[in-house]
Amino acid sequence: MGKKLIVTEKPSVAKDYAKILGAKAKGKDFFESERYLITWAYGHLLTLKLPEDLKPEWKTWQMETLPMIPKEIGIKPLPKTHRQLKVIGNLAKRKDVDGAIIATDAGREGEAVGRYIFEWLRFAKPLERLWISSQTEKAVKAGFAQLKPAKNYENLYQSAVARGKADWLVGLNVTRALTVKYEDSLSAGRVQTPTLNLVAQAQEKMEKFIPTTYYSVALVYGNAKGRLQSKNPQRFKERQEQKTSLLPYKGKSVKSRKSNKRRRAKMRPCLMI
Repeated sequence: MGKKLIVTEKPSVAKDYAKILGAKAKGKDFFESERYLITWAYGHLLTLKLPEDLKPEWKTWQMETLPMIPKEIGIKPLPKTHRQLKVIGNLAKRKDVDGAIIATDAGREGEAVGRYIFEWLRFAKPLERLWISSQTEKAVKAGFAQLKPAKNYENLYQSAVARGKADWLVGLNVTRALTVKYEDSLSAGRVQTPTLNLVAQAQEKMEKFIPTTYYSVALVYGNAKGRLQSKNPQRFKERQEQKTSLLPYKGKSVKSRKSNKRRRAKMRPCLMI
């Protein structure tokens, strides 16, 4: 009976799975049992290629080469984690390995981490997916008992690929355009730029805030206190205006009613980052 290669997203998770599945450390790179080989990534081991990796003329930042829209971007290993990618590759090539399990985080980016690895290795053996959100022993064992074919998560993987390509096309092109045009080190991004715009709007709103004085109507009767409820609590800008509004009620009796509404103070807008 062959073994399954398990790839987690972090070393700590691999260690937890090894303990639960009865695998022992083999050197400092992986764990092994009769049924499994368990190793790990360090987050992303691969990334999309840069412009200069695709075309020599894209190495120089200039307006004439923009926009850069390649037919295929492709992926490449990250230099700092290349050794771990080689470890996974060597384990995948073992003759006693008859399949692999993607055990990266259950989410879009976790899917990309695992799928990029096996795509780079051109892994042709059966590929399965572990999908759990808890690292308890019970959840882990249940997850390994209910593995699904990796192809069941193809749409999730493609959404991660699409997100990455969108970041590439917007971020790299606009960053280069701004930097070249204004001759300064400027950056832009698909998420970064609209987020900064929201921050700028909040900052502008805060700077334009003008504090104003207004008067409210309160009632004190014995130990009881009350306050006039109005759709526009800031309508009395002058004290005399407040007094005038009470004249129609002078000498008349009033009725009270219980209210469960909570009072809320209107605060000055603040900038949160």
